[in-house]
Amino acid sequence: MKIQYHNEKLSTHIEGLDRILFGGIQLQNSVEFLADSGSPKSTKPLTIVIQGELGTSKSLLGMQLLHGLTKSLRKLGDIKDDTDGAISLVSSVFYSENSNRENFSDMLLDMLISQYTSRIIEDRIIDESRWNGSLFSSAIFDIEKQSHAFTSLKYNELDRYIAEGKVIYNNRTNALHLMYDANAGSNNANANLIAKRKYDNLLDYIRNGCVSDDELAKDFFPISIMSSENFSMDFNDEYDRIPCLLLDSEQSELPDHILARSLIVIRIVEENKQYIAKCKPDMVIRMRISPHKLNGYLQHQISIAKSVLQTTANGWHICKKQDYGFEVYPSSHVLLQRRRHMSKELLRTHLGILSETYAQYVASTGKNDPEERRESGNSRLLDYENKVSVNEERRWKDLIDSIGREECVSKILKDILLNDEKFSGNCGKFEHESQVTAIIGEANTYKRYLTLGSTFCACCRKEQTLKLLFDKEGNIMLRRIICPAMRLLKENAQDVDNALKGCRECYEYIHFKEIRMGCISPDELFYYLIKQIRLSREARNGTGSKAKYAPIKRLIIDDLMKIDFCFPMLQDDSLFLTTLISICRDMDIELMILCDKSARLAHELRFQADNVICTERTPKDILLYVEKFSGYNDPSRIYGCRISRIDELFYCDKADGGRKICLNEKCISGVSVSSMSGYWVSNDTDKLFNGLRNR
Repeated sequence: MKIQYHNEKLSTHIEGLDRILFGGIQLQNSVEFLADSGSPKSTKPLTIVIQGELGTSKSLLGMQLLHGLTKSLRKLGDIKDDTDGAISLVSSVFYSENSNRENFSDMLLDMLISQYTSRIIEDRIIDESRWNGSLFSSAIFDIEKQSHAFTSLKYNELDRYIAEGKVIYNNRTNALHLMYDANAGSNNANANLIAKRKYDNLLDYIRNGCVSDDELAKDFFPISIMSSENFSMDFNDEYDRIPCLLLDSEQSELPDHILARSLIVIRIVEENKQYIAKCKPDMVIRMRISPHKLNGYLQHQISIAKSVLQTTANGWHICKKQDYGFEVYPSSHVLLQRRRHMSKELLRTHLGILSETYAQYVASTGKNDPEERRESGNSRLLDYENKVSVNEERRWKDLIDSIGREECVSKILKDILLNDEKFSGNCGKFEHESQVTAIIGEANTYKRYLTLGSTFCACCRKEQTLKLLFDKEGNIMLRRIICPAMRLLKENAQDVDNALKGCRECYEYIHFKEIRMGCISPDELFYYLIKQIRLSREARNGTGSKAKYAPIKRLIIDDLMKIDFCFPMLQDDSLFLTTLISICRDMDIELMILCDKSARLAHELRFQADNVICTERTPKDILLYVEKFSGYNDPSRIYGCRISRIDELFYCDKADGGRKICLNEKCISGVSVSSMSGYWVSNDTDKLFNGLRNR
C-alpha cells in the first residue's frame, strides 16, 4: 500500500485517549525527499514512550496504539505508485525479547476480534440493516466445524446474533458462545460453544485470504510479532516504511537503519529516566495503578507527561481494561474545559448583550451534528450574516413584551414540563437552548408523576427520552412508567382498545440506562452517557428504520438521592453535577432531575438548575412552587399553585389525527408565595435533629 504522508493528526482509535489528545497524535513534518534522486531522507521517527511500573499493562496499551495508529496511517489513502512523495507501507512490527511470542499473538487476535464485535454492535444500533449475514463470523471462525447442539441457530446469520448480543466471543476459549444458554453457568467451557477460532495468528488469516474483504481488511492487516530470534524485514526499495514499530522493553533494541525506516516508534519503559532521556521522545504516556483517596478502590490511570508537537489535556485520567483493550475516560476537567475560552470571550465583551458572535452561533446551531457544521461552513456564515440583525431585533422585542406582563402559573408549568412552543416564544426561550429542570420535594409528593407528563409529551413529538436509573431495576420501574393521561382515557372510553390505540408507540421513545451500585467513577459514567447520545444521533442520520426517530433529546435522573448511599465515587466528586449539566448543555439535551429535598446534592442542584419546581403534600392537595424559571418573569417572583386533582392534571388531546399531552388548567389554582424560607428551613431543621439523634 502506498500513502502520502501528511503533517496531520492520527486517531489512536481509543476514543477517550483521542479526546485527551484533542483529536489524536500529531505527526511531525512530512518526510523530506532528496532533490537529486527523490529518495526519502533518513528521518527521525515520531517516538512515543509508554512509561509505568510493572503490572500496569503497558504492552496492552502499546499494542492498541500500534494497531490504531497503523489503521489511521493506512487511511491516508492508497495512491498511485508514481505520485510525488508517495511512500510504501509494509507490515507493522511488535518486537519483544520475550520468547513466548504465542502469548502476544493470542493477545493481539483477541483484542482485534473483541474490538470488531463491539463495532458490529454499534453499527447495528445505528442501522439495523447492517450485519445480517455471516461475513465476519465465517471469516474468523471455523463454521464448518460448528456445534450442532443448537438446532434453532441460523449459522448464515451469526453476525446478526453477535450484533443483538445473543452470541458472544469468549477470549478464554477463543470461540463464539451462545449467550443466555441453559448451560451458561456450567463449569464445562464447551457447554454453549458454537464455533472455534480458525487460527491463532493474525498473519495466518491474511495468508489464507480469510480477511481479504475490503470491510474486514480495514482492521485485519499485517502486524508481525518478532524477536531477535526471528527478526527479518525485507524492504523492496527506498520508499518502503514500517508504519509503526513497538519495542516491548528497554532490552528490545533494533539497528538505527530499521528505526529510520519507521514512521512511528513506540517504546515500553519502566521507571528509567536516563533511558527515556536517551530516546528523546516526542510524547511520554505514563500509566499507574492508584487507590481511590477515600475507599482504596484501585484504578488504572493514564497521563500525558510530555508532548512536544501538540497540546494535550493535563492531569491523570481513569482507564479500564476490557476484552478489546483499554478504555480511557477523560476526567471531568477535560469535559468542562473550553479551549482558548478567555481569549475568545474578548470579542464578545465588546458587543452588546443583544448580539451574538459567529462562534456562539456556530456552537449553538451545530450541536447535534458536528460533521454537518464543518461541511456547511459557507452556508452557515451566510445564514448568520442574514439573521444577525433579525435575531437582535427579536431579542429586543421579547424584552419589551415581557415588561409588566403577568404570567399565570399554569403557563409557566406548560413551558417547563411540556415545553409548550406557543408559550416558549413569549417567555424568551431562544432557539437551540436546552434547559435543566429540578423537581425537588419529600417522598411521595408526585415528583415522578410530573416527569411522566413531561416524558409522554415528548413522546408525542417523537423525541427520545433516556432515564438514568441509579440502582433501580428496569423491570420494576416499567410498572411505574404509565402515561398520566391513560387512566382518564381508559375510564371514559367505551372501547378501551380503540381509545388506547397508538399509546404503545410512545413507549418506543423511552429508554432505560441502569447503573448498578458500586465504585463507578463519574468519568466512566459520562463516557458511556456521551457514547449513547452520540449513537442515537448517528442512528438518526443513518438510513435504517431508526432514522425516522429524533435522537435522544431529554435525560431524566429518576432519583438523585441514590447517589448519597450507593455511589461513593459519584458522591465524592465535587464536579459531578456541574459536569453532567455541562454535557447536557453542550449536546443540547433537556435535563430533568428528581431529588429528595433532604439529599446531599439538593441545594447544589437548586442553584445550578434553570427551572426549580418544589413539591409539597398537604392532607387535601398538592402544592407546587416554581422557585426558579428560566424565561422572562418579574424579578424575584415565586410562582405557586394548588393541584386539587393530581390524577387529572394531564390529559391526551387527539385532535387533528395526532396526540398531545396537555395540562388540565381546571385542576390548578394559583397561590401567593412571598418566600421559600419556610419550605427549606423545615428541611434544615430535620437535618439538625437527625444529626443530634445520630450523636
